[in-house]
Amino acid sequence: MSLTEPEIPPAIDDAAANAILKRAIERYVAARHARVQEFIDANYALLGSLRLHRRALGLDLLRAPANVALLLPYLAMQLGAAGLRGLGARRSARWLRARKPFFETDVARELTFRLHRDLLELPYDDGRNRTGRDALALSILEEQPIADLLDRLRAETDRPEARARVRTMLETYAGARHAAADLFNNALLAGTGAALFQTVTPGTFSLAPVLATAL
Repeated sequence: MSLTEPEIPPAIDDAAANAILKRAIERYVAARHARVQEFIDANYALLGSLRLHRRALGLDLLRAPANVALLLPYLAMQLGAAGLRGLGARRSARWLRARKPFFETDVARELTFRLHRDLLELPYDDGRNRTGRDALALSILEEQPIADLLDRLRAETDRPEARARVRTMLETYAGARHAAADLFNNALLAGTGAALFQTVTPGTFSLAPVLATAL
C-alpha cells in the first residue's frame, strides 16, 4: 500500500466492505441488546430512578410543571399544523409541527447522556457531559480484514516520515464531512432495518472514510 495514496488496498472491494460493515453492525446491535436490561435496572428500577431524579432537585422543579402546562398549547399547535396541511400550506405546517415549546430538563439531559454512554456507547457532547467511546467504530476495527490491514499499516510506518504521511492521510479523511455523514446515515439505515425488517440494511459507501474517522 502506497503511503501517499489514501486508498484501501484492492483486496477490500465494495462487496467485501459491505460484508465487513454488515457483520460489524450486527455484532454492535447484538451487544446493545445485551445491555438493555442492565440499562433499565440502572435508570428505571426504583433505586436507579431515585438516583437519576436527584437531578430534578433544582430548576427542574419549575421546568417540569411548566412543561405540563405547555402540553395544551403544543397540542393546539399540532392541530393547527394538521389544518394548514389540509389547506395546502405544507411549508407552514412543517414549520409549526416542528416547534417544541418545552423546556429541556436536567433529568432528560442526563438520561440522554447515559443512553449514549452506557447503552449505545457512541460519542456524545452536549456542552456539559461528554463521552468519546465509539463501540460501532471499534466493532468495525475488530473485523479480521481490517485488523490485518492495520497490522500492515503499522509495519509500514516505522519511520517518522512514514507516520507523518499516514497522519496527514487520515486527517484528510477524518476532516471530510461526508465521512461522518455517510457513517451516520448508514448506521441509521441499519437501525431502521433492524427495527422494521429484523435485518441489517447497511447500505453502500466507501469503507476508507469510515476507517479514517474511526482511527
